[in-house]
Amino acid sequence: CWMFFYGAPRGYQRGYARKMNQGLVEGSNFRGMLYLEASLTKCEKKPRKKVVESINLPLKEPQMVEYYLRADVYEGTEINRIKGFGDEMFVQIEVCNCIARSSEKKIPDANATVKWYESLISDGGKKLKCIGPFYLPLGWNENPEPVQLPDVFIYLCVKEFGGDIEQVSYCRVPLSQIIRPAPSGKGTHRFTTGATSKWDNGPVWHDMKENQALDKYADNIFPGAVLIGLNAGPKDDLQDDQKQLMAPPSLARPFSNDALFKEVPTDKTPEPPSPAAADVSSDEEFGGDGDSKQNEQQQQQSKRKRALTHARLTIDCIQGSNLPAMDGGLFKKSVTSDPYCEVVIQSQSSGKRVEKEIEPIKKTLNPIWNQSLAFDVEIGDTLFLRVMDWDAGPDPDDEMCSIQPMTLSGVDFGDRWFDLRPSKEAMQKYKKKPDKLKNMKLKLSMRFEMMEAPEKKESASKKLGAVFKKVIPKKKAKKPEFETSKLSEPSRRTMELRAHIFQAKGLKNADASGLSDAYMKVRFCGNAAQTKTVIDSIDPKWYQTLRFTVNVPTPLRYAPRIYCEIYDEDDLGKDESLGRLSIESDTAWKVLQDANQNKLHDDAESREDALMDLSPRWYPLYDAEHNVQDGSEVLCAFELIDIKQAAIETMSIKPKMNRRRWLHIHTLGLRDIQSTFGCHKPYVQFELVGNKYETSKSNQPDSKNPNFCQILKFEVRLPEKDIFLPNLNLKVYDALFGGLIKRVLGYASVEVEDLIDMQRA
Repeated sequence: CWMFFYGAPRGYQRGYARKMNQGLVEGSNFRGMLYLEASLTKCEKKPRKKVVESINLPLKEPQMVEYYLRADVYEGTEINRIKGFGDEMFVQIEVCNCIARSSEKKIPDANATVKWYESLISDGGKKLKCIGPFYLPLGWNENPEPVQLPDVFIYLCVKEFGGDIEQVSYCRVPLSQIIRPAPSGKGTHRFTTGATSKWDNGPVWHDMKENQALDKYADNIFPGAVLIGLNAGPKDDLQDDQKQLMAPPSLARPFSNDALFKEVPTDKTPEPPSPAAADVSSDEEFGGDGDSKQNEQQQQQSKRKRALTHARLTIDCIQGSNLPAMDGGLFKKSVTSDPYCEVVIQSQSSGKRVEKEIEPIKKTLNPIWNQSLAFDVEIGDTLFLRVMDWDAGPDPDDEMCSIQPMTLSGVDFGDRWFDLRPSKEAMQKYKKKPDKLKNMKLKLSMRFEMMEAPEKKESASKKLGAVFKKVIPKKKAKKPEFETSKLSEPSRRTMELRAHIFQAKGLKNADASGLSDAYMKVRFCGNAAQTKTVIDSIDPKWYQTLRFTVNVPTPLRYAPRIYCEIYDEDDLGKDESLGRLSIESDTAWKVLQDANQNKLHDDAESREDALMDLSPRWYPLYDAEHNVQDGSEVLCAFELIDIKQAAIETMSIKPKMNRRRWLHIHTLGLRDIQSTFGCHKPYVQFELVGNKYETSKSNQPDSKNPNFCQILKFEVRLPEKDIFLPNLNLKVYDALFGGLIKRVLGYASVEVEDLIDMQRA
């Protein structure tokens, strides 16, 4: 049988590359193949070492079959460029010794989305529009025993200044998963006889791994994921009886046949086309043999449905209530403000911002404006609204408060009160009296008048550029080293992602104090949002809902994953990653049936039930190499909704604390306390659900081994559902100068759920 060997890239022999070549870790490159036969026999005598016997039996070279691989590269997400190299990357596909490359694409920034939409070709001029040939033994599929097949390698590559290619990240896909996938379409390692080819595999997202033999990325950086369609089989499958090249099945290239799929996602993943329709294909490179009148009609109808995406938006700023007082001199108390509304519309396509404002109302905290603003918008644009305090003079106006950024859905609504969030200036001004910033509200109404998309006018600079292009002769473009062909892009649908972030447990201690300043960032389809930062905690509690607009490719089964990452915020230097997770985007799809289901519930029981409807779940955290971080997990839930439902308000996700319990803590003492600056009078602080309790300070019998011998007994209020239970946090402090200075010596946490389980037992 044939054996395939893998190791480090050629020329790398030291460090991690040595482990790859010795087979101790996964190899990142194909290094060769060997035809051999092995047997095990029992010997009466112990044979001598290193005995080499010549084979006298006549050996017949095995008959080989010509195979080809079709590789369709669509797009990448979360792609990170390499410092010290250029800002361009390309995809390289290898199987055995056959290589094909995509065109180079610019990586604009970190965690970028890159679009290729190319089918890679490297078939030795045989015009089969595939990669190959590579060879497999005749009849391998009829062998009932497990047969080793080669792996397909996917690389993200950069070019050095000298022209050398560096394969900075990779993904290995067994050929057995391509030819004989499981019913889920994601492959299996189990071998079954009979299958020799598979040409209708759809595109799949492949998570890349850093090539540790090269070690080009900074520590704990995720290289990204790439959407690629892989299909393989013998040469005879690619041609019909007249030796004409056959078009790929529609399942293999769904974006060329999107009319066959359901346009609007349902509760489940969109269904693929029926087998009867699977023979239709409309790729230009295969002559358009799959075009039909019915297919054209369906595409025209879907285009008409998506035609009206622009509107004339009228915003009525009616009145405000309980706004903060911002006016006042150095020694004069603030008693009033001159409020007005500032509205900004940010385009989802170009990122341009259009700003307008209404006239201020002088000296009032409950203004009645009754003024309107009009904008030309596109469905999916983002609206930002701030309430400002007008000030005379050259100084900029103070921001008082703002509403949560709103995604424009095209749905009208009448007079509605919105809760206002205080600005940084207001929070600083009322730091000692935060109650003054409660119950701030703003009444608005919106009306949309749908219209056709405006025609794009060619700018004068572009016209002048066109004239110069005619005058100045074009330089001949260099012929690419590898051939590619263009692929159709998917239709995209504007949606809103709602990420409900509750809390995390057991994060890494990134700071010197043994704690972290944690925040969580959610990224999807090139857009991102992040939570607030929780200072000094490895069990942070955010209770935040992040909302942002995204253009999602449909069907949803081909959309990228939702990526979440928790960072430790540092004042100096780059924020450190504490762990990451990702989920399939089609599992987050949801249809909000009733606007009342997301209202703010006052009683605890209805609040808990509504939170459970979000399907919250504890997700384990992984590092950049996809290894699970023991004990680190985060509680969150996701909703991906149609943009037309974005007007439905979200509720507060903080659970009501309605379960009353008594907590008894027997504190005996501490042992072997270590500190560079010594210990004086240590004590322990316990924190649960915002309540803090402390032992007495002690240095008896000595400061490194203090005894407390105390019983702390206090009542606590906990959430009704166990899934929302927080941890009991313990901090060891050292008190200096009578408690004027407190230093953190250590930190620990206890699962409250374990304590409740002990009580039940």
